[in-house]
Amino acid sequence: WIGQVVRSSVVASVIAPIAGLIPFAYASFVFDTLEPPIWILVLATVIPFIATYRMTQSWMDYRSGVRYWGSHLGWLALAAILPTIPFMIDYLTYPSVPSSELAAFRKEALAIGYERRSLNELRLLDLHRVIPQAMWNNVPGGFGARLEGGTPGDANATAEPGQTGAIGIEGAAAMQDFGGGSSFGHETIQNDLEGIATLEQAANRTWAQEREWQLTFIEKQLDQLKNSSPTAAVDGTMVASNLMGDASLVRIQMDDDVATPELRSRYRRTISVMLRICQELRRIKSLKKQDRADNIEIWLVNELRSAGAKERLGEELYQDAIRQLSDQSGRKQARFRAIASDWLKAMTYDYRYSSQFGDYKLPTQGRRTRLLSRRQLSTIAWRLKKYLEAPDDMSRKSAREELAREWKVSPSQFGSSKSLISVGLGSLDDVPGLMWHGEWEKQSESFAK
Repeated sequence: WIGQVVRSSVVASVIAPIAGLIPFAYASFVFDTLEPPIWILVLATVIPFIATYRMTQSWMDYRSGVRYWGSHLGWLALAAILPTIPFMIDYLTYPSVPSSELAAFRKEALAIGYERRSLNELRLLDLHRVIPQAMWNNVPGGFGARLEGGTPGDANATAEPGQTGAIGIEGAAAMQDFGGGSSFGHETIQNDLEGIATLEQAANRTWAQEREWQLTFIEKQLDQLKNSSPTAAVDGTMVASNLMGDASLVRIQMDDDVATPELRSRYRRTISVMLRICQELRRIKSLKKQDRADNIEIWLVNELRSAGAKERLGEELYQDAIRQLSDQSGRKQARFRAIASDWLKAMTYDYRYSSQFGDYKLPTQGRRTRLLSRRQLSTIAWRLKKYLEAPDDMSRKSAREELAREWKVSPSQFGSSKSLISVGLGSLDDVPGLMWHGEWEKQSESFAK
């Protein structure tokens, strides 16, 4: 093809190898950036051969007018444009946010800012390693004895207190530090138990004691964090699943006429801690944390709607829970802050490499490329905002359908009132806003009436 454009065979032989690198570089760029289907790249590669064949007759006849050069230019344009067509189709057909609405939303988002605080995750006491000395001495096969410095198989071997390798009550509490994202750094079991129980008490605990200590430990973390920094971001979603499971079991026991003062106190403390965790989650400008708070509140709404809830909780705690759960305005504001914050954070960084909206992975878009991320992120935020602010069932249905198409799920998944005991499982990790405008919100609003 170069030989047909450059008449001099000497010049053509010099230019051809260099010119051959240009389409190779262009194809690499298009493949990496625009991600066209392989078959289109193959077809674009064949076009120079087709052009050479089609223009051979004109070249041999020494025709070099406008038509000749125009044909060459047309073949070149076709080879260059063809790989970009799928991207252009996506770019032109993908919905965009009206400029006026986007400008207003950007102004609101800038006023809110994005979440810069590191999250402090609440955790549970790690008591499974704190066991009585007798259990170590009676492990089959002499495991306990080997740990104490005895010989293998000698289940009765002992060691003097303080001797290297001796386990004892304190040794039974493994001295492993808590790392990997712990809210309080590398703390030992002794530090965790400080002010709650001794190691000996922990080693010989009952189940009821362990549950009480867990509640005390969570309250201790909440108090320490808020005292050290009133604006600290506290994430209690992991401990919430544990607390929900325990409270459900306690309620079943209480419903079976075993409502002892101890059970009633534990149940009330658990609900009180859950309410505090929800309050902290609502302060975090993260869409996923708002969805986690929704999940916990669904469970709390179901607890308040169950028979005998007022008696189990007591008048004061019952009224506190109603006030918090019926606060539709506060819940809506927290969600909007999260939408704006997640969008602003994604747009602040290099959007071409953005694959997430907040903590939610963007849905697969086939040929849609990273160059569409900016428009996609804005469209998702706009649709979430529309859905959040939808005033009636008709507009909510329309907004749900738009979000469902975006995330490639069924519209029926939105408006869920299902609470997952194991927070974070299933579709909660895939799609934002699934529990918005669910029946549970109407039920929570009715508490205040």
